[in-house]
Amino acid sequence: MPIGVQVSTMKWKDEECIAIMKILDESVKFRKTPKDLQKVNPYSEKSNLIFLIIKYTLMVIMASIYVFAGYMHFVKPHYFEVMMPAILPFHKELNLISGAFEIFGGIGLLVPWTRKFSAWGIIALLFAVLPANFHIAIYNVPVFGATEPPGWKAWLRIPIQAILIMWAKWYTK
Repeated sequence: MPIGVQVSTMKWKDEECIAIMKILDESVKFRKTPKDLQKVNPYSEKSNLIFLIIKYTLMVIMASIYVFAGYMHFVKPHYFEVMMPAILPFHKELNLISGAFEIFGGIGLLVPWTRKFSAWGIIALLFAVLPANFHIAIYNVPVFGATEPPGWKAWLRIPIQAILIMWAKWYTK
């Protein structure tokens, strides 16, 4: 049966027919010849596979970090409550909320259909806790049960935060 008859019996819109015909036409134009196939890099598929394995492994590591950190918000809440600026009310509640979001974000990264949404959620969470990192650095707040303030090392939290944001952004695509 000719294509035109087949398409017309399916009652497709003209725009859809034109789009399909263009795709078919393009595939015929750019069909590879044996000479073209010799130019294909045999390592490209292997390097893509290695890249995907690295990306997936880093995603599992990231998810584990967030689930563990979120869990610690519930186990040792005082470690995180001291990081919050005094201007913020409800330290205990905000700590538990951020811990829950870290757990949900970490688990969500592992689920393919929620990965993109979870990565954006983690980015939002990282921006939300950024004031706490500035508070730690400016006021030299001892963290995680330490008796000594971190000094200049507290300022490292800011660029690390930027790296974590870029890392999470990788999974938004």
